[in-house]
Amino acid sequence: MTEEDNKPKQKGFLVGNCRYNSFNHAIELILDRKPEKIIEFGTMRKNSPNEGWSTVTFAQLSRIFGFEFSSIEVNKDNYNWAKGILHEMQLSEYAALHNECQFTTISSNNSSYDFLFLDAVAKDIVLTVILNHPNNFLNDSAIILIDDCLPGIQLDNIFKVINASNNLRPILPNKQLDYNDEELKYLGSSKDNPLNLGILEYPTQIILEYKKL
Repeated sequence: MTEEDNKPKQKGFLVGNCRYNSFNHAIELILDRKPEKIIEFGTMRKNSPNEGWSTVTFAQLSRIFGFEFSSIEVNKDNYNWAKGILHEMQLSEYAALHNECQFTTISSNNSSYDFLFLDAVAKDIVLTVILNHPNNFLNDSAIILIDDCLPGIQLDNIFKVINASNNLRPILPNKQLDYNDEELKYLGSSKDNPLNLGILEYPTQIILEYKKL
C-alpha cells in the first residue's frame, strides 16, 4: 500500500470545496514530515454537516501513522457532535477531544506540537498568544494551517501578525492576497483584492511554518 492509498477518502467532503488544494497540500506535509503531535482548535460543527471534517481526517491519519491528535472545542454541542461522529466511525481512540477554550489549552498545556489546525474564532489573537508562549507551544518547523481566511478585518489582522513576526514563514502564501515574495510580507488590505466571488471561489486557507529564532 502506498502513501497515496493511505490518504483519507471519506464522504467526498472536499470535492468541489475551495479548501481542496490547500488541505491536500497540508496532508502532503504531514506525510512528508511525520509529525508526532497534531492539535486543532475548532472541531466539527453540529449545524454544518459539510464542514469540520478535518477532525475525522486527522483521526484517520492518526490511526494510520500513529501520531497523537488532540481537538479543542469550546462549544458543548459541537464537542458532543464530534464525539458521536468519531464513535460512529470507530475513530474515538485516535482523537483526544477536549471541551474547553483554546486559550485555556495554550496556557495550561505543557506539550509542544508539530502541526496546528486553526479553525477557531479570533485567529489573529490565538496566533499572537502562541507566538508569545513562554514554553514553546509549537516545535521548530511546526506547520500552522489557518482556515476560513476570508476578506475582512480578521484576515487583515492575521496579515499583521504574520508580517510582524520573524517566526512565521508562509508556505501557501495566497498570491491572490498580495503576497510579496521578495519582502515575504502580505501587502495591502484583504478588502482591496478583487476576490469578492463567493466562498466557493475563494482560496480560504493559509499554511505557515513556525521557526524558532
